[in-house]
Amino acid sequence: MDRRENAQALDGEQVFDDSKSMAWGDQEQSERAILITRPRRFGKSTNLSMLYTFFKPVSEQEKEQKLALFKDLKVAQFDWFMKLHFGNWPVIYVSFKSWESMLNSIKEKISDLYKEHRYIIDNKKLHIDDELLFKNIIDETIDESHLINTISRLSRYLHEYFGKQTIILIDEYDWPMEHAGSFYNEADIFFKSMYSSVAKVLFVGLLPLGQASFLSGLNNVGHYPMHILPGIRGRAHFSDMFGFTEKEVEFLLSKSDLKFELDNLRTHYNGYRTSTNERVYNPHSIISSLQKGIIGDYWTNSGSTVTVRECLKKCSQNIEEELQSLYYSFYSLQDADRYVKVELIPHLRYDVLVNELEINAIYTLLCYSGYLTISYDELDVSTEVKLTIPNREVAKQWKQWIIDFVGVDRLKANDIFNLLFKKNIKVFCEQFPALYMEIISCFDIGDSKRAKSYEGWYHTFVLGALAMFHGDDYQVVSNRETGKGRPDVRIIPINPKFDTCIIFEFKLAKSKDREGMRKLAKEGLKQIIDKNYRSNTANQTISNIQDALSTEEISSTSSDASNSNNSNELNDFLYEKNKESISNMIRERNREKKIQAQVSHNASSVPADSPCNKILDTEAEEEP
Repeated sequence: MDRRENAQALDGEQVFDDSKSMAWGDQEQSERAILITRPRRFGKSTNLSMLYTFFKPVSEQEKEQKLALFKDLKVAQFDWFMKLHFGNWPVIYVSFKSWESMLNSIKEKISDLYKEHRYIIDNKKLHIDDELLFKNIIDETIDESHLINTISRLSRYLHEYFGKQTIILIDEYDWPMEHAGSFYNEADIFFKSMYSSVAKVLFVGLLPLGQASFLSGLNNVGHYPMHILPGIRGRAHFSDMFGFTEKEVEFLLSKSDLKFELDNLRTHYNGYRTSTNERVYNPHSIISSLQKGIIGDYWTNSGSTVTVRECLKKCSQNIEEELQSLYYSFYSLQDADRYVKVELIPHLRYDVLVNELEINAIYTLLCYSGYLTISYDELDVSTEVKLTIPNREVAKQWKQWIIDFVGVDRLKANDIFNLLFKKNIKVFCEQFPALYMEIISCFDIGDSKRAKSYEGWYHTFVLGALAMFHGDDYQVVSNRETGKGRPDVRIIPINPKFDTCIIFEFKLAKSKDREGMRKLAKEGLKQIIDKNYRSNTANQTISNIQDALSTEEISSTSSDASNSNNSNELNDFLYEKNKESISNMIRERNREKKIQAQVSHNASSVPADSPCNKILDTEAEEEP
């Protein structure tokens, strides 16, 4: 079907989408196994539940009750389809949510599944051995070797009972693999055996494990992501079957008493695109906003992000910088077409993601998890795709990740940088060095993998710390051509209520010479003025705060809040304050390292004259 309708009761009841049964019918004869991947909360479980309700055989009385659920939906208009499929197919629906505990959980799931079909043994249609095994499965007394065949065995029982092929629906098919940990290979072998003998199955989940996983036992698995390209007949199968299309959102708005504008919902929740340029919305956020009457952030905290966060922790600086650029370009009209071009990996393995992170793997993970989406103009068959952040709700999650990249305390950084907006330059100069040293104490900034130079690392640090300001009120711009050059970082007001612009210029001091660093800082301030970095700011901008920063000294001035008479005094104060902060921070860090090393030494019985202890003693005595 080309068009669909959703019946949505805005009092918390289920959403029924009438296209799914017909979509399954279209594919019924083509592939033995179908895999549909979508981000979390995209209606995967709801749709499988609806399919199960539609197909499941019931008594004539129950069938009349079920018909009431579907009578107003478009599928009910097709009498031939209803007569052929409605309530006429045996169906198995399984949802999987330390490997040992997972096995027990699977036993429980399978037991519940068999209890649901207990009518098979109640009607005495099984051989006595099968009946005994059936009861053992219900009692959860079977061992792992029998557990492997439970789904295919139940499928056979249902086939014999109804005389029809059994449809199998597997929800969250990849959940066990994500949580298998060190037992990944054992879990992979188990599920490969479990699914290898099934006749017809529909999997839904987050990532495309595909032929690199237990799905290889099925030989022919058709994978249908949101961005699946159109086939010979011009149809991108299942591309808009999960999530809400814009027409469906309009329909829901028409049934609601709320006066939300579609543009507001579009701004906050839209951004996902199919290969046919259909707008797709995350249904969880749409329904939550209509139920609560507030356009808020519902999706980002609606599930676990452990795998994504663990992968982001291992990103190289190059990837971090790319992701920062994507985030900072999100609110910018000038960078509206900013994207990263990568090649998506067709099949992933959770164990590889955790242990051997590769650049295309992280982007594939972010895309399938819903944190990036493919640009709508990607209609060719190129192996590379353009990825962008889909919407404002997701962008807020990116903001937190960018801050986490540099390990900055969000509240502390917010308070310190807000001092610039308040033009309280002296207090900013007192507090900023401690924040800076707190961050670099966690990193080896001389490591070439972390930074190409001290200045480059410093730039990354400041961008990460400023991520909290990037949004609807301010725009953080980095290395954008302005005036006669490219200022390192600017915070520009885009909300008419705000009128202060902050301009940063970074300089790398090659030595710790006090006068040399002061000279570089002054050169930075002069560069801001001479190259007119204050141009191209918002019309309402009244004041500009200029900051020239070096790794050892900070020199700051405000175009309307400070004067030249106290600049030398401020620089002297700042140098001494910065020097003291750095010395104290390094001494404290080395003291903590020595304590930790001593604890490890006691636990592992390392000799007192061990080289590592001598090195720590030497480090602790060094002057910064």
